[in-house]
Amino acid sequence: MNRKIEFLRYNVIISLFPTQAGGRKSGIIEEYTPNVLFGFDMENLEELWNGSNYQYNTPDTEQIKNSGVRFKGLKVSTYPGGITMGEMYMTKGAQEYITENKLQKNTSFLIREGSRIIGSGVII
Repeated sequence: MNRKIEFLRYNVIISLFPTQAGGRKSGIIEEYTPNVLFGFDMENLEELWNGSNYQYNTPDTEQIKNSGVRFKGLKVSTYPGGITMGEMYMTKGAQEYITENKLQKNTSFLIREGSRIIGSGVII
């Protein structure tokens, strides 16, 4: 049985942390597939600093949800410390897991590789 997977697309601005602030050592390219963390209060980001990078090892809660995504259509190859615009794709099932409400304009998120936070973004 072939089942069609429905993807949702969001226009986003993403910003990568500089390497010295715990970001990647290299840039990201088309089809980059990190995890993202929705629902985290960006004003509390400093609480996640462990001395060399930002870490988030806590399981999902009612407010904070983690999901795999794919970034496409990046306007430029983005290097640590850089900002770009592009598209974020996620499965409809993942989006429903994150929130009963649709993700909407100005929803912010953290970009993760494992437990390490390497950047942030916002839906535009």
